[in-house]
Amino acid sequence: MTAVGCKGDLNIEDPNNPTTEDFWKSSSDAGMGVNAIYSTFHRVGMTRWIYFMTIIRSDIGESKSPNHTIVNMCDQFNIVNYNDTHNQSMWQGLYIGINRANQVLDNVPSIDMDATLKSQYLGEAHFLRGYFYYELAMLYGNVPIVLHTSKPTDYPATKPQDSVYAQAEADLTAATTELPESYDASMLGRATKGAAYAMLGKAYMQQHKYQQAVDALQWVVDGPGKSIYKLVANYRDNFLESTENNSESIFEIQNASNAIN
Repeated sequence: MTAVGCKGDLNIEDPNNPTTEDFWKSSSDAGMGVNAIYSTFHRVGMTRWIYFMTIIRSDIGESKSPNHTIVNMCDQFNIVNYNDTHNQSMWQGLYIGINRANQVLDNVPSIDMDATLKSQYLGEAHFLRGYFYYELAMLYGNVPIVLHTSKPTDYPATKPQDSVYAQAEADLTAATTELPESYDASMLGRATKGAAYAMLGKAYMQQHKYQQAVDALQWVVDGPGKSIYKLVANYRDNFLESTENNSESIFEIQNASNAIN
């Protein structure tokens, strides 16, 4: 009788559970990391409740919900419970997006890949992190600023609102130098240089920094963006599914029809 054996333990990578040690090695990894930031917009806080706190609170919106929390939030501008599911999901969504952006910004610079594509990916991460911090500053005021991949031992201190806006400005300014002016049709919805300038201008406007806002928005109105963006003939086209992504659209999230979140 002959016995046959082999030495060593079986040790293979599980493709269903990539680790940080196995990931962030290639251009493909970088692209998937950036796509994960965009997917934050599919979370319920980012795709639903954040609009209750912004658009529905404006003069052009209203809510007829019988839910007393929504009535307080939208009609009376009064947040009575920061732990309710509406508010909590917005907070979580914004910081999940920031952590995903931080992972890209921490890891993509060391990947050996095409320099132009790397700049684009870093620009998208800067733009999205700047957008998330803008929303946090506007909605909550004083919040923690986290600039690197989160660890379980992190206990970031709360920063004043002007510091949060300053971080948004820094990220959006970086994005203006890193992002391309446009993409081909297959990349529809990705952040562009025009989106970065427009969002930067919006951040300045929110703080009443009017001249800085004018300087940022100049790129879109009278600068290189003038050949890309223009007002549509029919204002209603900005609200119709059939005329999405028109010449007036600067940054527009692309959602799949009948998608399950």
